[in-house]
Amino acid sequence: MKLKVKDIDIATGWPLVAVLNEFDALKLDLHYEDRIKIKKGRKSVIAIIDIADSKKIVSCGQIGLYEEVLTKLNAKSGNFVDIFLVEKPVSIQYIKKKLKGKKLSYKEFYQIIDDIIKNKLSEIEITYFVSACYMHELDIEETVSLTKAMINTGEILKFNKYPVIDKHCIGGVAGNRTTMVVVPIVAAAGLTIPKTSSRSITSPSGTADTMEVLCNVCFSIKEIKKIIKKTNACLVWGGSVNLAP
Repeated sequence: MKLKVKDIDIATGWPLVAVLNEFDALKLDLHYEDRIKIKKGRKSVIAIIDIADSKKIVSCGQIGLYEEVLTKLNAKSGNFVDIFLVEKPVSIQYIKKKLKGKKLSYKEFYQIIDDIIKNKLSEIEITYFVSACYMHELDIEETVSLTKAMINTGEILKFNKYPVIDKHCIGGVAGNRTTMVVVPIVAAAGLTIPKTSSRSITSPSGTADTMEVLCNVCFSIKEIKKIIKKTNACLVWGGSVNLAP
């Protein structure tokens, strides 16, 4: 089916979402949270669909695209795109398996994590996965499998130095910036301590937010390696890179 693009002018942040008019969705036998492949020229993306019951949002013959989808397709309002039906990710079956209390293999954990990384699962589906692991606790073998899957689906920094030090704390205490004190001390002692931190989660300002007052915290993998080579350490925002886990 060929549909006309309408720019929704909203960014979701994640995942990739497209909006269909309810009558077009009915023609294609599509339902909320189903997947479609959207193709424009040589570019294509797989998006999760939302359904509009009002033509004020998306009319028949139109497809509403959020900013992330528009960017990936290099599309704009008025362009035409082709729509194809696609199956839901197989990882959803593995999530259902865990919900039933069954044990998952490394291959199944890897598929789930890989689909999360590639934005193939919706927030609802990820919530089901977390809930399944909460209700049916992972045994030691599953814990190892999940950990390895998280490592193997992201980029890894390797150093020709030993040891490489890490530092963690539970966080959540406003103004408790231990990382900004500990990391320079460890680096000054001649040890290598690459540190990624989060932005605000439960407190008014996360470590990355606080550090950003003093300097930039968004760097590429190549830039991070250069900083560590020069200073023995880094203090960067983890969200700016695809490091494992």
